[in-house]
Amino acid sequence: MTTNSVDQLDLQARHRARARLVSPRTATVNPIRAFLLERGIDVRQGLRFLRQYFPKGTDLAVHSEARLNAVARELNEQPRKTS
Repeated sequence: MTTNSVDQLDLQARHRARARLVSPRTATVNPIRAFLLERGIDVRQGLRFLRQYFPKGTDLAVHSEARLNAVARELNEQPRKTS
């Protein structure tokens, strides 16, 4: 078994730190997107898009279906970034 270089150890540490940051964000976004998909509303991925309309801790059940549809329509009509 070979030992890792300092650069490899640094890279592994960065990957672990990123995973710890991304996991809670994903855990927040996935239920919101699932809630909207159950109602036939497909929105683009990304927490920052949803946070524009629904701040953290917002109970989506209190919003009308018309409001959710309007937000989804607005989000989906925004131009998407291409590589």
